[in-house]
Amino acid sequence: MRIRTSLSVCVIVLLSLAACGGGGDSGGSGGGGGGSLTVSITTISLPGAILNDQYGGYVATANGSGSGYTWSVTSGTLPTGLTLMQGSPDAIISGTAGAAGTFNFTLRVQDPAGGSDSRAFSITVTAQVFIVTTSLGQGPISQTYSESVLTAGGSGTGYTWSITAGALPTGLSLVQGSPNATISGTPTVAGIANFTLQVDDPAGGSYSRGFSISIYASPPTPLNLTTVSVPDGNLGVAYSQTVAASGGATPYAWAVISGALPPGITLTPGTPSATLGGNPTTAGTYNFTLRVDDSGAQYASRSYTINVLSGSLSITTTSLPNGQQGTTYTQSVTATGGTQSGYSWTVQSGSLPTGLSLVSGTPAASIQGTPTAVGAFNFTLRVQDSASNSTTQAFSVNITAAPLSITTTTLPAGTEGAAYSQSVTATGGTGAGYTWSVIVGALPPGLSIGSGTPSGTISGTPTYSSTYNFTIQVEDSGANTSTQALSLTINMGTLAITTPSVLPYAVDANDYHYAVRAIGGTHNYSWQMLTGTLPTGLTFEVLGTGAVVTGTPTQTGTFGFTVEVDDGTNTAQKALSLTVHDNTSLRIVTVNIGHWLVGETINDPLVAVGGAGGYSWAVAAGSSLPPGAGIQNGASPQMNGAATQSGTYTFTLQVTDSAPTTINRTYTVDVVVATPDFSGKPVTDNSVFMISTTGSMGGSAIAIIRAELWTAIGSSHSGWHLDVVSFASQFPSTQNYNFKCFGQLTRMDAMRRWQLMKWVYGPALNPGSTNTMYPALQDVMATYPTTLQSLFLTTRSDPSVGGSGSAVLADSPSWFAPFTSLTLHCFSIAGGGATFMQQLAAVHSGTYTPI
Repeated sequence: MRIRTSLSVCVIVLLSLAACGGGGDSGGSGGGGGGSLTVSITTISLPGAILNDQYGGYVATANGSGSGYTWSVTSGTLPTGLTLMQGSPDAIISGTAGAAGTFNFTLRVQDPAGGSDSRAFSITVTAQVFIVTTSLGQGPISQTYSESVLTAGGSGTGYTWSITAGALPTGLSLVQGSPNATISGTPTVAGIANFTLQVDDPAGGSYSRGFSISIYASPPTPLNLTTVSVPDGNLGVAYSQTVAASGGATPYAWAVISGALPPGITLTPGTPSATLGGNPTTAGTYNFTLRVDDSGAQYASRSYTINVLSGSLSITTTSLPNGQQGTTYTQSVTATGGTQSGYSWTVQSGSLPTGLSLVSGTPAASIQGTPTAVGAFNFTLRVQDSASNSTTQAFSVNITAAPLSITTTTLPAGTEGAAYSQSVTATGGTGAGYTWSVIVGALPPGLSIGSGTPSGTISGTPTYSSTYNFTIQVEDSGANTSTQALSLTINMGTLAITTPSVLPYAVDANDYHYAVRAIGGTHNYSWQMLTGTLPTGLTFEVLGTGAVVTGTPTQTGTFGFTVEVDDGTNTAQKALSLTVHDNTSLRIVTVNIGHWLVGETINDPLVAVGGAGGYSWAVAAGSSLPPGAGIQNGASPQMNGAATQSGTYTFTLQVTDSAPTTINRTYTVDVVVATPDFSGKPVTDNSVFMISTTGSMGGSAIAIIRAELWTAIGSSHSGWHLDVVSFASQFPSTQNYNFKCFGQLTRMDAMRRWQLMKWVYGPALNPGSTNTMYPALQDVMATYPTTLQSLFLTTRSDPSVGGSGSAVLADSPSWFAPFTSLTLHCFSIAGGGATFMQQLAAVHSGTYTPI
């Protein structure tokens, strides 16, 4: 079936109700004898709509008072995009249909003078083809003309275009196309051509629209609609506003080509202006487009908006009910006045209760959610309508705490001897700082209740089967309390002996008493020792349903034995072990701990004897080890780690046996700096090497150096200079500094005999002083010595003022044959935090090599 639609009908409906029969019905309602007849809806059906095309349909009434009618949709819904426009005596359904389908609804009209009427309607929205283009441009005679006519909807292909009324200007023709057609050519005659175009869709449906094209001989003055906007109006207040045009050829013709004027306002044509006037009868926002046509076929159009305000915008809700924490809250806030459309709600100041939110709506907003925090909340709401009118209202909502309540009402059963854990939960109150306790009765033996928010925990290992009745209480941070009676059944567990396999040790000649325990079964226990023996002086005694190892041992050693428990139904056995120690007192054997080098691994053993054995070593309270050092317990306890800072350290260690008995011993350890590495360092005449160390006691720099010197026999000088250099800035106060070296020189004389040369240094060395080495002893050996001897050489300086001290080693007289090697050992014996620097200067070239 092909649906035919004519836009001209819709336009007529929007512009003039009277022209479509609405006037007759309106007149009838006005002659109803002063309201003696009840209002009635006279329109029987409404035309169909086209998807995405403009739509206008009116609903007429008869009888009734004829004014102040209120229209509403009481069931069903209008097609998407269409709205019901209030009016008296008739209403209008207009807009642009946004969804295809058949929409059924019921309209109701209410007469303020009394009486009402309802009628069911149906509007079918089809997705058929329609012509989107509403007007065509004008053009000059004898010049090329081309305008497209656009469509929407439909199948989009195979369209057939035709002129069903009137004719195109002479010289122009209709060019077929899908989805659009074109009117083109060269007009040869001036004038206005009126015609109707129709498009047919082979898939079904057709559409027609009327057009006019003005062909002029010479360009006319352009027609302009000069009024840009019109003011808003107020409900029931007289409204009058001119809309002006200029240019073109007068007189002008005016029309509303889309949308609708506010009910009660009409368009009165004129030249050069039209007038919008009347008394608005329905509040709202009205969008419409005016078109002005001149007598020379020019036209112009412009869109306008009039907001009809129903008095000042105001929020009619003045207070809100209070709420309860954790309970759903929903409350409307209503406004009236303004445009009565497009209300936008915001929180202007303050804040809503935590957990609530504001949802905008017209005419009412909604405050909804679930409050999560207790307190008084003050806030101000602001509403703004579609014309940007706004108003505010202050509110206060008090959220109270929900009553504190324990929600746990039952507990699962437990089993004797098996771990048990179950939460008990509460809600309400302050929601914080819950403290849980048992106030009546008692938990099963072995269980306890722990506090927590929102849940406490009943946990532990029950030790006796039975049913236990008790009452728990929870108290929040605000001192609110709640109680709950509970029952917990502990089922009988498997019979088992719970005593550890290794009993606590006993000490020879000391009283001993230790109970042997069981769990599970019927609890009607009888005991016996099946195998093994106890130490002399101890016995296994049965006391009712329990047993105990008791007495005074007189025999040392480890003793094994097996015990059995019988509950009348089942038995359980377990092998036990007991060690008896002698009563020798605990003592520490380690007397001294050796010296440590910085960075070197520590492995000094820690030895204790006596006592109950099972030794554990620790640093005594208030004491500390040198940085980097530690204690290693285990089968072979020892000091471990690696010291990181030189110095002299005193600390106290303690050892504890399994009795437990604890004793202490204090130790002192020197931590010194390790030997510097001079491997492969070449030296030349007067070259210098620096050795610097810093430590809490000055450190100990041990330089073991062998210098191989090769000089010609008879050389007057062959040897080394040892310089001790200090800097005043490193020593804030006067401090003595001792430096000790011992030298070991060997040589082979001209007769190829080995000689051991020993030198001793004379007076103390001070900054700037000159000192001389003197030979003290000379041994001439026929063979290579089997043992080389050493003699200490000592220098001393006071670095408080800076400077350096030098000692010349092996500065041989001319009669000395040159020595072949020098071994030099140097280290600091300073105390009290000295910082020193060694400077070794070679007179002749050679190579340092570590021994």
